[in-house]
Amino acid sequence: LLAATLRGLTMPIAGAPPFFPIWITLFYEPFTAVTAIVGAWWLARRGSITFVERFLLGWVVLAVFASVIYAGASADHALWLAFPLGGLAAAALSRLLADERKFWQAPGWAKWVLALIMLALMFSLAVHGQTLARTLLLSVDGSLQLNQIDARSAVWTIVTVLFMVTGFFMAASLWSTYTAGQGWALGAVIFGLVTSLGSGWNAAVVEAGNPVEFWHVQPTSAETRLLRQTLAEVAARETGGFPQLELAVLAPTDSVMAWLVRDYPRTRFITDVSEARGLPVVLLPALPAPPDLGGSYVGHPFTISSVWSGQNLRPIDFPAWWMARRTRIPGTPLLTMVLWLRQDVYDGVDFEPLR
Repeated sequence: LLAATLRGLTMPIAGAPPFFPIWITLFYEPFTAVTAIVGAWWLARRGSITFVERFLLGWVVLAVFASVIYAGASADHALWLAFPLGGLAAAALSRLLADERKFWQAPGWAKWVLALIMLALMFSLAVHGQTLARTLLLSVDGSLQLNQIDARSAVWTIVTVLFMVTGFFMAASLWSTYTAGQGWALGAVIFGLVTSLGSGWNAAVVEAGNPVEFWHVQPTSAETRLLRQTLAEVAARETGGFPQLELAVLAPTDSVMAWLVRDYPRTRFITDVSEARGLPVVLLPALPAPPDLGGSYVGHPFTISSVWSGQNLRPIDFPAWWMARRTRIPGTPLLTMVLWLRQDVYDGVDFEPLR
């Protein structure tokens, strides 16, 4: 761990953009960042900022500096920023929950009703905004073409924004600007919490093998589970349920492939295709032509890892990528392994060596 930490001072992660933790924080936690910054400014203006908020602000500055100078920072290093920003956002939120009745006695439930209205408007904006963003991908040359935009989603997006603006002034005239600001801010924060949880679940579970997900640079594909299941079925048929399958793997001993075949003690890690000649089960990287394994074999490819580059991402494509993880160019396989079964293993018959 110490050696890896020292290497990270000068060696960046392959495929990761510079200042990766900062981009990850802004990409996945925009509501937290905005709430923290606006909340800190608001507390400083009111003169109610305490030592805790000052400490968290210093933490944010230090985290930004560390994200800039540490070349090997990965997506999980965004915790450097997410934690203090969450603390600042919580401090601002605690002030929003407090009642301050000075001139007009606004009822205590007013801010919660406004928060509920704002939450509904935010969800409406997100739904129609995603639909509108997906239609932008239909542009062939990357320019904004009005005839390809979903008119209904565009109208509802504009109407929702107008409702947000006019609704704030209507609530301010009915009660007070402070109460309206409380309700609108609480609704936006609640929406941010829900979307943050959803984006975190998608990145960790639903899109765990999708390289378009910004969190993953070179993710392991979901097909690895299918490969492991296939090996288990072959072992169950050939060895009566025991993991005594004779297996040859052309891969490093500390790779993902080594982890997938960890339950098979008769696995042989080879360095050349010729070492696998005649073996019943062979795992090889995808080659332009079928390898010479000394007999008749049946192969099937499995994508192990994939990669996606955002260099070809056009500005008009960013909303669809950010909100729905939709892009013009999908991820491409980075490593593909082919599972080769000897013909008798594939047919489920006894092996008869050539004479």
